[in-house]
Amino acid sequence: MLRFAVIVPFCLYIWWTVMPYYAEVMGPLSATAFRWVLRMPVEGYSVDTGGLMNTRTVLSFRLEDGSNPGIQMGHLFSNIAPYVALVLATTGITLKRRLFILAIGPAILFIGHLLFLIAAFALMERIEGATQIPTALGQLLITMPFLLWVVLAYWEKLLGLLTAGTAASSSEKAEESVT
Repeated sequence: MLRFAVIVPFCLYIWWTVMPYYAEVMGPLSATAFRWVLRMPVEGYSVDTGGLMNTRTVLSFRLEDGSNPGIQMGHLFSNIAPYVALVLATTGITLKRRLFILAIGPAILFIGHLLFLIAAFALMERIEGATQIPTALGQLLITMPFLLWVVLAYWEKLLGLLTAGTAASSSEKAEESVT
């Protein structure tokens, strides 16, 4: 925990520094998905930075009707930084495995961010009356790094526990059938 506490501020600083660039990647991908998958009349996107260390970066979309809905990325999409900090702070994993975990986890989080954007804008009218939906999805995104870290960093141990439990259960059943 101490290693994580020392590493996470650096990861957050770096992440918030690159947040506008991340938004520049998310913008065209999500705008394309809006146009082609959801058939939304999106003409383009814009990224507005603000706040301390870009924490109020907003990704907005220009619609044909002149509206410009946007989403603040700082809170929802800052979960990559704690994920990286967790992986870097974890002891007992090889460099090769650590690099794999550092590649696959952020890729999964990126896909989650993209899907969240698509869902949020596709369901925008329904969400306005029921904020529980985006709140629940946002909470899922915020906690996803911890689940990914546990699964990716400790996969072998988790499988060992599951197979040990299954093997013990099987041997108990075998002993019962013999008696």
